[in-house]
Amino acid sequence: MGIIGGLASMPSAPNVRFSKEDVRNVHHIAGRQTNRTPIAPEEYFLHSFECTGCHGFDPAGIAMVNEAGEDVNLADDWSSSMMALSAVDPLWRAKVSQESIVNPGNALEAQTFCTGCHAPMGHYTAFFKGQPHYTIADLEADSLGLDGISCSGCHMISDVNLGNQFSGNIPYDTNNVEYGPFTNPMTGPMDLYVGITPTYSEHVSQGRFCSPCHTLITNTLDLSGVPTGTTFVEQATFHEWVNPDFPTQNKTCQTCHMPPIPDPVIIAFGQLGLAPRSPFNLHTFAGANAFMTQIIKDNKAQLGVNVPDVNFDSSLAAITRVLQHQTVDFSIINTPYAAQDSLYIDVEIKNKAGHKFPSGYPSRRAVVQMIVTDSLGNPIFTNGTFDSDGELLGFTPPYYPHYNTINSESQFQIYEMIMGDVNGDRTTVLERAFSHLKDNRIPPSGFNSSHNNYDTVKIVGEATTDPDFNLNGATEGSGKDIVH
Repeated sequence: MGIIGGLASMPSAPNVRFSKEDVRNVHHIAGRQTNRTPIAPEEYFLHSFECTGCHGFDPAGIAMVNEAGEDVNLADDWSSSMMALSAVDPLWRAKVSQESIVNPGNALEAQTFCTGCHAPMGHYTAFFKGQPHYTIADLEADSLGLDGISCSGCHMISDVNLGNQFSGNIPYDTNNVEYGPFTNPMTGPMDLYVGITPTYSEHVSQGRFCSPCHTLITNTLDLSGVPTGTTFVEQATFHEWVNPDFPTQNKTCQTCHMPPIPDPVIIAFGQLGLAPRSPFNLHTFAGANAFMTQIIKDNKAQLGVNVPDVNFDSSLAAITRVLQHQTVDFSIINTPYAAQDSLYIDVEIKNKAGHKFPSGYPSRRAVVQMIVTDSLGNPIFTNGTFDSDGELLGFTPPYYPHYNTINSESQFQIYEMIMGDVNGDRTTVLERAFSHLKDNRIPPSGFNSSHNNYDTVKIVGEATTDPDFNLNGATEGSGKDIVH
């Protein structure tokens, strides 16, 4: 489990926890400085509200603000992100439930595997104390687990073998230290208030800092729930980033998902003599998941989430900015022309992200939509439109191939990864995933099949023979696709 600090000799101890209601009620405490107590003996992680007291909203407007005086505090930005909400994410919960029902004999292992990334602090505390599993039932009774991927869940990650451990195998340092990006940190306040020593390390600013959870390899079961002895790359966002141009350009995960601002920012309030730090990385963690962020906002009461709507609105705005400006460029290239009874249009989609588009969980997909109208605005060709449930109009299971040319309203260009079971049939059950039937997600710029990690992130299906998919002539790495 990547344990560091000689914990094998530590005795097992009962968990010291706040109640589930406590952590939910203080998930957002703007500027609160009470309840700060040193970490309990034989505990390893801090609840997020222990950090909010100094790194949240400063009512005096001195700390946690940019040069314009605008609030950029860490706690509020994080609180409505999918990192903060990872343990209550209803899609994730439903998927874990489905996997447990489909393969009941592997339910304990599946739930333990999944909580390693979605509830790492609760998961790892359980393992450090000798528990063999950490299930959804354990999570529901554990405020640390329900805290999602919070401050300690990231800042306790050490540099030991980082970038070579995946699937939730997180190399935590359990010596009461937390790593940060700023040299010569002021250690006194954190040592005094919470018993943690802030420590500088450059690894927190590197892409491999995110690697333990953002490449996920699962063990395959057959249709009877029997292990096949093989594995399946369920998602490999980190390895997708390693392949292209971005690492050589010093563009890391943090560059986009924790955008730095040059403004000098005082990173904690109530501490005399604390110097401003720059550059300062915003803790917005914005990706592309506006869909789930909105669902959680709309169902806060049912999910037990006590985060103000204004924080969700800020997260949704940040996600929209990423989607509009950092995801893809979509354009009609060349001049459309008519010949005989046909209109010819070339659509170019350029991936601007540092990983495949789309990346991550296999249900994510992107669809090219083309609507051609006459001079009165009446549609004469409609392709890639959706019904009220979000399904493609005219979609026929199980899935569509990659297309270079579309000449029918019943053909859809869908960028996606499709999983196949041991029989070669499409499956959405992660534990049954045996092979990739299709992966035409658009690679990032510089992506090439000669890279030593290509077996983890390979293109699969008809896209491999498309003459303009990630190709500029015979040269790989365009990071584009052209649909005709």
